[in-house]
Amino acid sequence: MKRYLTIAILSAWLQLQAFYAHAVLNVQSNATFARFASSYFTTHRTGDYIDAAKYMFWWTNNIHCYEDSRGGAGIQEANENRLERKGLAQWANGSQAWGEIWADDNGGYNFLQQWQNTSNTFRAPLWLYNGTAYTNEGGWAGSHSVNWIGIGAIPYTNNWVVGCSEQIRDSGMTNVATIMASLAVEFFQPLCVWSNDTMSGVNTLRFGTPDVTHPGPPANVDMAIVYLRSIIETNINTCIVDFGGASVSSTQHCVISSLAKNGNVLSMTWKADRHSMPWDEPDGTITNDARGGLLSTNAFHEDLVFTNLPIGIYTLAEDGSNVYSATITNGSLTVNLYSLTQGAVWAQRKEVLGRVRDKRGCDRVTLVDDGSQGEASYNGLSQTAWDAGNRGDTLVSALSAPMGVLNTKDALIWSAATPTNHTFTLTQFIPRFFPAHK
Repeated sequence: MKRYLTIAILSAWLQLQAFYAHAVLNVQSNATFARFASSYFTTHRTGDYIDAAKYMFWWTNNIHCYEDSRGGAGIQEANENRLERKGLAQWANGSQAWGEIWADDNGGYNFLQQWQNTSNTFRAPLWLYNGTAYTNEGGWAGSHSVNWIGIGAIPYTNNWVVGCSEQIRDSGMTNVATIMASLAVEFFQPLCVWSNDTMSGVNTLRFGTPDVTHPGPPANVDMAIVYLRSIIETNINTCIVDFGGASVSSTQHCVISSLAKNGNVLSMTWKADRHSMPWDEPDGTITNDARGGLLSTNAFHEDLVFTNLPIGIYTLAEDGSNVYSATITNGSLTVNLYSLTQGAVWAQRKEVLGRVRDKRGCDRVTLVDDGSQGEASYNGLSQTAWDAGNRGDTLVSALSAPMGVLNTKDALIWSAATPTNHTFTLTQFIPRFFPAHK
C-alpha cells in the first residue's frame, strides 16, 4: 500500500511541475523542430499557428519546422514508422534538433502504456526502429541528440475530472517527459476551459470541424496558445511613450526612433525584434474562421502604451491607415498588436502563416494538400527511400534533394518573418464647438 501511495504522490507532483512548466527554449541558429502527433495536426491549423509563431519569435535563428503528424496514428506508430523515416533527415538538416511528441486518444493507452511508448520515443535518435527492431543506426543518429518535448492530451469527452482516460494519458505523458525529456507540457487542465462547450456539430467552438471528433478552429487557437506559452515569452515586445512629454519611457524587444509631437499629433517609427502568433480570420479570401478561442484574448503582448494623455478621443494610425480608436479618460492607452487583426503587422503575420502552408504543400484557402512540392510530397519520397532499404545516414543522403526543396521554402518564410519599420501616429481629436455653445 505504501508503495502505491508513493507512486501516486510522485505522479501528482510530477504533473504539477509540468502544469507550471514555462521555459523560453534555448534555440540555436539553424535548429530543426519535428512534430509527431495525430489528426489534430493534419488539418493545417494548430500546427501551422504554432510554427508560424516559432518562425517569427526566432526569426534571427533561421529555424526549420516540420509537420510529421498522421491521422489515426498513435505514439507506437510514430516510433516505428515516422521517427527515422521522416524525422532523421530533418534533424540532420540543422545544427540543433528538437522533437515534439503529442499524446492523443489513438491507441487507447492507459498510464503505463503511455509511459512505455513515449519512453521509446525519448530514446531517439540513439535508438531508432529500423522496421524490425530498435537499433543504433550509427552515423548522425549515434553521435547527436534530440531535445524532446512531451505534450499532454487535450480534453476529448465531456468528462473533465481527474481519472478520465484523457487525463490519464496526459498524466502519463507529462510524467515520463519530466524525467526523460527536455520539457513536459501539461495540456489537459489548461484546456478544461472548454468544459462549458458541447461536443456537437452545432457548437463548433470546441469540436465540429472537420467533424465532431476534432477540435474546431477556435479550439485550434487555444491549443496553440497553451503550447506556445510553455516555450516562448508572452511579452513579445512593449514600448511605453509619454504623449504629453513626447518622449520614450521604456522599450522591450523593440526600437523607437523619429519620435515627434506636433500639436495634438504624436508620430514615431517603431521596429520590433519579433512578432506574435497569427491565426485565421475571414478577410474576403480566407474562409477558415478561428475567432472565438477561449484563451485568445491578450494571450501574448505586443503592447504600444501611451501615457500622460489628456481626456479625449484618440485614433492610432499604422503606416497611414487607421487601425484603432478609443475614448480616453484615465490618462493612458494600451494597444496590443497581438489582438489587432488589421494593419501592416497583422498582414505580415498572416503572410508568414501563408508561407508555412506553402511549405506544407497545402492550399492557403481550402487548407487541403494541393500536391505541390513541400512536406506533403516529402512524406511520399521518404516512404519510397525507406522501402528501398535506406536507413541511418544512407537515408539522410537519399532525402537530400527533397530536404533542399524544403530549405528553399524555409528561406521564403524567414524573409517574411523579418521585422520592418512601421510608422505609428496617435492623434487626439479636439471637439470644435459653435461660438454660442456653453
